[in-house]
Amino acid sequence: MLLSRIHSLAVACALVAVGLLRAEGVREVKEGGQTYLDLDNGLVALRIAPERGARIVRFTPKFSGKNWVHPEPTFGMALDHFAGQGHPGELDKVTYQYKLLQERAATVVELRARTAQGTRAVPAGIDLCKRIVLTPASAGVTLTYTLTNTTSNAFRVAFMPKFDLYVSGDRAENYYYRPSAKGLDIAWPGGDGQPDHGDVFVKNPICGWTAALNRKTREGLAFIMNYNDLQWLYNCLPCNTVEWLCDPVSLQPAASWRTEVNLVPFQGLTNITFASRNFVADTEIAATDGRITVRHHLCAPQGELRDVRIQTRLKQIATLKEYVFPDIALKLIGADLTTATTEQTIPEDSGLTAAITVSGNRGEQAFTEEYDCYHRGVKGGGFDLLTSAERGYTRTPPRKMKQFSAPAGLTFHPADPPELFEMRGLYGHLYRTQEAAEKSGMKIGAIAYARCSWDGHSLDSFPFDFKEAFKFSAIIVNNIDSTALDDEMQHILKHYVKAGGGLLFLGGYYSFGVGGWDALANMKELFPVRIQGPFDLKPTPATGLIHGAGPLFRKEDFPPSAQVRWFHAVEPGPGAEVAAKMDQMPFIVTGHYGKGRVAALCGTVLGMPDQGRQLFFQTPEWPAAFGKLLRWLARSDAP
Repeated sequence: MLLSRIHSLAVACALVAVGLLRAEGVREVKEGGQTYLDLDNGLVALRIAPERGARIVRFTPKFSGKNWVHPEPTFGMALDHFAGQGHPGELDKVTYQYKLLQERAATVVELRARTAQGTRAVPAGIDLCKRIVLTPASAGVTLTYTLTNTTSNAFRVAFMPKFDLYVSGDRAENYYYRPSAKGLDIAWPGGDGQPDHGDVFVKNPICGWTAALNRKTREGLAFIMNYNDLQWLYNCLPCNTVEWLCDPVSLQPAASWRTEVNLVPFQGLTNITFASRNFVADTEIAATDGRITVRHHLCAPQGELRDVRIQTRLKQIATLKEYVFPDIALKLIGADLTTATTEQTIPEDSGLTAAITVSGNRGEQAFTEEYDCYHRGVKGGGFDLLTSAERGYTRTPPRKMKQFSAPAGLTFHPADPPELFEMRGLYGHLYRTQEAAEKSGMKIGAIAYARCSWDGHSLDSFPFDFKEAFKFSAIIVNNIDSTALDDEMQHILKHYVKAGGGLLFLGGYYSFGVGGWDALANMKELFPVRIQGPFDLKPTPATGLIHGAGPLFRKEDFPPSAQVRWFHAVEPGPGAEVAAKMDQMPFIVTGHYGKGRVAALCGTVLGMPDQGRQLFFQTPEWPAAFGKLLRWLARSDAP
């Protein structure tokens, strides 16, 4: 271990020796037996500790003159963590290799480390590269994180950066602003034994920013991240942290994942309505004798904005009546606070949502930003913003724009004898999939169990490695809530079926419309049925008698004693076939996608049978009939 650390330091010093010849605005400092890197562009000064997890131990905006990093020695900013490792993670005290670069006018520090412990959540061999960039005439700091899989196996991880800070060096006055689907969520730590205020997690963020504000000094720090990578926002209030969880991402061998974070210090605001790379804003709405005044406070710490236009529209929540206010035109917005006002007389004074559009130019780049805020009005109090404690409206979070790749040249290669992968939810064992597979000459190769906890619905495993997924002859989605199937899982399932795999959807309380499957945008092409919405789970209107309706099943496959008590009211999709009916409703629907096959079993294991009858999955004939469907999906139905 000692030799390894000496080698890392030797490599780091060699890299520094090369980098120092080209980098300006950064210097290497030896202090207390440790090496630090000091960066300064005249607007913000940083100190980085490569030997202590490459954390930032000083963050000093020049307008403040104070270090904003949490003062306890075990804390810092830009600490590199992974979800599932807990705190502190394994990189917390690792010595990072580093080099200093000059790229155009920017000063760049590149720091690198690699995971070695090899836990289930974080395997060994993840190369983490963190680039910290300062540019002239900008108080903003850009952090770029790149994770690279250096192993020969695919794995999945979730990155979680951590920032411990006292804005203005003052713990008690820090307030945390988080944009959520139910309005702006504001939390703040207690002090001197007082309780903290607000939720620590925001699980429904609507855009990629969060901010810490000292309301006393009117100084703050905004964190701008890629919304497409963002899962949840989080603050550990007793420890004054700003953190967030990135969406889990799977890395194929030699593949990389990259995300960027912008740290934007600002001053002059007493609240925050919106933050972006272009500006930080606070929108105030006031009502006086029917006259509504909207004041926009904006600052642009990362570069001047020119030819700015602000459009304001107000809507009354109860009546949905909309009012368009006069536009505002501004020639210039800089780092210092700019305030602009628009007003008019309207017959509403509370319960108003304001939709704001700001457009203009930053350098040679045009931009447009849209955001909204809420005015509680005469009935409210406290913050003049919608907080987590008083919610008057809700928004649907925008859909994330994610891109996933598939390995080139990979073909469907099922195992022999055929194996099945089952994602099993509540009561899923009652379908007797294992018994049906064995009767059909197949086996369940793996089972992923669904769980529902404080962090929502999830699966305890999934074949994120394409090679592993492509060995299964068929995959079964057995009563799984839609929120457990994230975009990447849907992407893999779609490629799997397109390449020749079989995919089966089984009904239940977490399936089809009641399970939100109609929200799975990447799966809609795979469904052999049309989902009618969230209320599709219904009791059988008649006898619940099952009978074959196509060449796949014979009359004796479903005895007269078999009954369906609850089913999903769906319709066959384009090109699909009804292979079996329950009364006159579809019971089993089959279809094709690409080279693969898909099927939906629209009955459920819910309910109690009539006197003298059995629910279909309880009959002796069911495993053989179910096995026929599995063989068809696995293309093992040939004589």
